[in-house]
Amino acid sequence: GLGNLISGGNGTGVDLEGPNSDNNQIVGNLIGTGIGGAVDLGNALSGIVIVGGSNNTIGGATLGARNVISGNNQKGIEISGAVAVGNAVRGNYIGTDVTGMFDLGNTEHGIQVVFASSTQIGGTNAGEGNLTSGNDQFGITLNQTPSATIQGNFIGTDKNGTGNVANSSNGVFLDVGVNNTAIGGTPAGAGNT
Repeated sequence: GLGNLISGGNGTGVDLEGPNSDNNQIVGNLIGTGIGGAVDLGNALSGIVIVGGSNNTIGGATLGARNVISGNNQKGIEISGAVAVGNAVRGNYIGTDVTGMFDLGNTEHGIQVVFASSTQIGGTNAGEGNLTSGNDQFGITLNQTPSATIQGNFIGTDKNGTGNVANSSNGVFLDVGVNNTAIGGTPAGAGNT
């Protein structure tokens, strides 16, 4: 594939910052693992950070678009800033090895969203849900985050949703000021495991 190995760095693996960091795609990479996706070679900070950027996509619904974001020494993914609108996180393995079966957790949360609005984590279509498991704190946490959608994800399980690959703390944690957020839903595929 065309993906990169982005591991072992002294900072963040992929860092998009500023008002012009919009409309990017981060797909098909190993971020924080060894070349086989099975050992911890984490970046010193987070795997992916978006600060202020909008309409970025991390991952996708196809196997080739999936990122494995594991072993990093802070968060797997962090999206922050009030002007960060409409970012999507889909189809990734966050905190497991490349097989989606074994713990290779990030040291803090799998996904953290702060202030950013209209963030989509997972989705209802086949392949859009993330696997967010094995992380050393929360699977997903939102803080002062309006209008997020969390659908179709496996949180604290293996890729099949049948085995235990627990996050060390809460699966989903909503902190101060979170509103208009949908966790699951009635459409087919909207529920999280």
